[in-house]
Amino acid sequence: MRSELYKDVLLEIALSISGEFQIDKLLQGCVPLFLRKLDCISCAVLSQKGDTFDIEMVMPRAMAAGDNLQQDLKSRAQDVLSHVNREWVDSPWGNRICYGFIMPEFGVLLLIRSTPFEKYFINEFLPLVKMLTRACRSCIEVRKRLEAEQLVLTQKAHFESLFTNTNDAMVYFDENNKIFNINRRFTAMFGYELDEIMGRDINLIVDPEQKEREYGSKRILSGKNIEMEAVRYTRTGKALNVLLKGGPVHVKGRLSGGYAIYSDITEKKKAEVELIEALKNARAASKAKSEFLANMSHEIRTPLNGVVSMINLIEETELTAEQRDYLDMAVVSADSLLGIINDILDFSKIEAGKMELAARKFDLEYESGRVMAILSGRTMDRDIELITRFDVNAPRMVVADNLRLRQILFNLGGNAIKFTESGYILLDIRCVHKGSDHARFRFSVKDTGIGIPEEKHEEIFEHFTQADYSSTRRFGGTGLGLATSRHLTRIMGGELKVNSSPGQGAEFYFEIDMPLASDQEPGKAPPALSGLNALVVDDNKINLRIISESLKSWGIEIKQAQSAFQALDILKEMKSRDHKPDIIITDHAMPEMDGLEMASIIKKDNYWKDIPLIALSSFWGNVKPAKFYENGFSSFLPKPVNRSDLMDVIINCLNGLKEGCQQTEKNAQGRAHENKSPGLSRSRVITLKNVLVAEDNHINRKSIQMMLRDLAEDIKFAENGLQAVDMFKKNTFELILMDVQMPIMDGLDAAREIRKFETEQGKFHRQVPIIALTANAMPGDREKCINAGMTDYITKPVRKKNLMDIISAHYSYTKGADQQDVFKNEAQQDAHKVQSVTRHQSDKNSQQPPEMSASEKMIFNSREFIERYENDLEIAAEIMNDFLEDMPGAISRIKNGAESKDEHVTDRSAHKLKGSASYIGAEIINQICEDIMWSALMNEWDNVRSEIEKLETESGRFQKEARAFFLNKGVTI
Repeated sequence: MRSELYKDVLLEIALSISGEFQIDKLLQGCVPLFLRKLDCISCAVLSQKGDTFDIEMVMPRAMAAGDNLQQDLKSRAQDVLSHVNREWVDSPWGNRICYGFIMPEFGVLLLIRSTPFEKYFINEFLPLVKMLTRACRSCIEVRKRLEAEQLVLTQKAHFESLFTNTNDAMVYFDENNKIFNINRRFTAMFGYELDEIMGRDINLIVDPEQKEREYGSKRILSGKNIEMEAVRYTRTGKALNVLLKGGPVHVKGRLSGGYAIYSDITEKKKAEVELIEALKNARAASKAKSEFLANMSHEIRTPLNGVVSMINLIEETELTAEQRDYLDMAVVSADSLLGIINDILDFSKIEAGKMELAARKFDLEYESGRVMAILSGRTMDRDIELITRFDVNAPRMVVADNLRLRQILFNLGGNAIKFTESGYILLDIRCVHKGSDHARFRFSVKDTGIGIPEEKHEEIFEHFTQADYSSTRRFGGTGLGLATSRHLTRIMGGELKVNSSPGQGAEFYFEIDMPLASDQEPGKAPPALSGLNALVVDDNKINLRIISESLKSWGIEIKQAQSAFQALDILKEMKSRDHKPDIIITDHAMPEMDGLEMASIIKKDNYWKDIPLIALSSFWGNVKPAKFYENGFSSFLPKPVNRSDLMDVIINCLNGLKEGCQQTEKNAQGRAHENKSPGLSRSRVITLKNVLVAEDNHINRKSIQMMLRDLAEDIKFAENGLQAVDMFKKNTFELILMDVQMPIMDGLDAAREIRKFETEQGKFHRQVPIIALTANAMPGDREKCINAGMTDYITKPVRKKNLMDIISAHYSYTKGADQQDVFKNEAQQDAHKVQSVTRHQSDKNSQQPPEMSASEKMIFNSREFIERYENDLEIAAEIMNDFLEDMPGAISRIKNGAESKDEHVTDRSAHKLKGSASYIGAEIINQICEDIMWSALMNEWDNVRSEIEKLETESGRFQKEARAFFLNKGVTI
């Protein structure tokens, strides 16, 4: 291109740059000319924002579509700016040339050509770049100024709206107290229009007769913010109690006046006076009530103690096995009732100041272990490990009120279990000071639960208080436990405190002095233990440390492993040196490889066959004893482990080893035979190792657990679909029972996620059977389950026989070299699976009785209920107890949802109770819940309230019939 032509082109581009103050229009005018007149393939203008770039304009526009091209442009711009002392840079772009021109204090201009510019042209072009740079900077400045002005206008509009529409009276006054603006609420509150009081003293307007001594304006005009309660007066002389807030107003750094806000608190002050009076009356009534209950404690306990005493006498007589079962149930029920009465009376006695302590000599270590052992029964179906640590150097025999101490630890441990979903709960007892006849002990209960906000740390110790007040709170309780525990610790000379934060668990702790008994039991182990070698295996560091401390205190040398793999490596290394441990103590439930699998590997090697293995398990109730012996264990202990029990087991194992291990194997076979309970003949050929049950209703969970206890070796529970998916990804399961309607994620979505994960893992032809559990029995619901990837479908309430039949339909059991269960639903069955499932369920549904009308439904269908659990009265009573305990809370949640007219809460709560009622045989309650769900769905809240009244009536009738049924069988619930 000739020089003259270049000059004409540059002039045309220069003219396109001038006269625009919006950067997008500016660039729209000149960038196309760069392409057309300068023979450029592409052109981009980028503005610099700190360390990054924004693309203001790029042509052709297709270059801005891809993330990679955008990133390439920004990288080129960054490279251009790195050449500090140059005005432009050229670099290759594939087989093209990219010219980068620095636009000082703005950004970079990029021009891409297939051929290079002539050198003299660039010198002519640089002034044009500077001109474009100045124009772009000007546009940016104009844009910033317009945005700032718009922000000011927006803020002003917001302020004026707030000033005009607030519910509080507002007034502005100058540095001489003269009013220059008020809002509408000021007019409504005090009765003045602005034109009446403009320029008048604010204090003379709100207090014409100067009755008050203090005004806020003086402090405001001295530059201070104020907040105070005061009395001010309306135009008619009416006195108002107000909350007065105000502050200074500065304009350009100079105090120009102030503002005041008046909130009418007249009714609030009146209510406060009434509340104080009511509080005095309530305290007087409460004190009278407490004194009455404390004085009545003897009269209330006497007949109940008589019942317990008579039961104890009957226990000493000759009884049949059936009679002893009934008597055991009566003892548990009586003890539970006595415990409830004692809690109420203890609280009342504390309030009335009549609580007294009874000093007794007891073994502190044994007492603490007993507490945790009893509490462990509450964690059987949860992934919680209970741990007890007793200071090995602490004295054990003390003189104190062991019942009150037990009560405190029960309360703290029970609370920890209630608020902990998974992890551990540690009871830690340490001796912080020991004298000749006294010792000071620190008791701590630490959990990995939901935690407590700091602002609630003191509040939770108040009577009838919990950290969560909302109607949707997940955890029940009266809120008496911590209040009673704190009072008891104070009576014992300590102070109960808490360390906690949300999501980080909680630690409740206290210190008390206790006299030492004169006859301290020796803490030393038998000499035979000293010098032994032990391998301790546990994935929980705390438990590993506690077990190791106990063994060391007995003179046993230890090696530690935090996994089964690490333990096997240690044994391999010991074998290379021809060393053996004298005993191996291992946790049962460990990730990746559990204690059972590790034991079977160890026992396969003849080198280790004579070494006794001891299992420690938090889930011992879910694993048959025979399973431990079959895998080579000599003995096992439930967690939390008591030190004396551990010592006895170690000694017995070592003695048994000397006498011969053959008897251990025979005993294991005997235990395995005794442990088999009668079941359906069809299900006996099936043994599943790992089953996942996803069900949000804990009564339904327990029912399923009871039905599967002879079928499955290990049952894990999930309370929602999301939890089930997460557990499936981390574990291997042979069967999944999936409730359809659950919170957070329902069963349909959970099934889809599981099938998706199986496909991603390459297990499409080896899918785990998923059986839907649902209260819905319409054909469309069945199709939804199948389409979501579920294998089969069973309607609630589930009967054991039906459940066994449907499981048997999908499994066969063959014994191979690895003794593993083999799936029937191989890939060749996938093609007709949906057909067979639908036909199977349809056949079952055809056998169902026709739907009953409301008048035909029974208050308590006892026959169907007891048959559901194969006439096992113990299981049925346990399930019924749970239902009756939960029913008041369930009805309360339905009422709360109805009162707030929350369709979702009402429907969910009624659905949950409906599911439990169907399992329990409460047909009328089941129907009422269904009616409530429908009315809530239609927003017919009058009908909902009417049905709730029926529900409360029917719940009472149901309780009477259920209790009478079990009482007739000799069982009290």
